[in-house]
Amino acid sequence: YPERAALFNIVIDETALQNSRVSTQWQGQLVDFVTQAFLALHARTGFMTFEEGFLDTKTPYEQALRIFGVAEDQVRGYFWGNWLSPVHVARLGGIEVVLRDAPCFAVKAIPRSDGTGAYLQLTEDLMDFDDTSLRKLRDFLRPILPKSELRLPIPQPWITRPRLIYDEE
Repeated sequence: YPERAALFNIVIDETALQNSRVSTQWQGQLVDFVTQAFLALHARTGFMTFEEGFLDTKTPYEQALRIFGVAEDQVRGYFWGNWLSPVHVARLGGIEVVLRDAPCFAVKAIPRSDGTGAYLQLTEDLMDFDDTSLRKLRDFLRPILPKSELRLPIPQPWITRPRLIYDEE
């Protein structure tokens, strides 16, 4: 994809967290920074999450379903923070539909030279969201999620992250 970033990854050391929490102020600054990078790099998609041991270039969703690469009109999974391109927004029914129907704490339009993208933030706090809200987001994003013949594996009770919904895939 000429003129676009193939991969832009920010890894935050857990020692930067105060009492295992991300301050609201720092969280907002990070979202603003990534939004600016999303625009400057003309990114296809982006996401923010806190995942223990997430060091691979594939997302946990891609790894679990053995997806190798996603199309331009697809996202790489469903996360606490999701940046969508104008192509994604169009596939979801347009910016009005996304602003009205996305099951998120915050939904913002992101004007770009190629149309209007969006930012979806699942909850107020990066460290605090439940499976019910994550399931609703997954269902909303289903038209732009990569498909696989595989089902997510049975979750292991000792693994609390990555946050994936293991039913109804």
